[in-house]
Amino acid sequence: MKNILFIFAAFLLIYAGCKSDDSNPTTPTTGEVEMASVSYDSVYSIFAGSSVTQTRNFGSSALNFTDRDSTRLSFSYKGSSNGNDTLFYITDASNARLYTLVDATPTSSYRTVNVTVPSIKVNALFYYTIRARTTGSNLPYMVIKDFKMYKR
Repeated sequence: MKNILFIFAAFLLIYAGCKSDDSNPTTPTTGEVEMASVSYDSVYSIFAGSSVTQTRNFGSSALNFTDRDSTRLSFSYKGSSNGNDTLFYITDASNARLYTLVDATPTSSYRTVNVTVPSIKVNALFYYTIRARTTGSNLPYMVIKDFKMYKR
């Protein structure tokens, strides 16, 4: 009888030591997590010396940036717009800006942006706005491609 109790107690100790706690898995908060992407978007006008703007959202649900300290953005762009113009910006639902691209000399060749900005620590819908303005005989346009937004 002692042997049976000893074996039973040993079995319980081994089982308790090997049991994992799967009821509360932890999610690591390190590394990058892709939050949004846009493969291609553009605005243009067929009227020289005019302005064109377009705003779109990054999907229909909130993006949670409350658990990270920074946000990394990478994309390429090209366009024709006035010097020192705001060409592209990202805002949350309360209109707080996460990122603003200003370029004094946008060209017809793609330029690449890979930037890390501080997180605005919100869980909200996010929107991006593309804008182009020209004077004279130039046609305004702005193109973004391969846009990716990561929380870090």
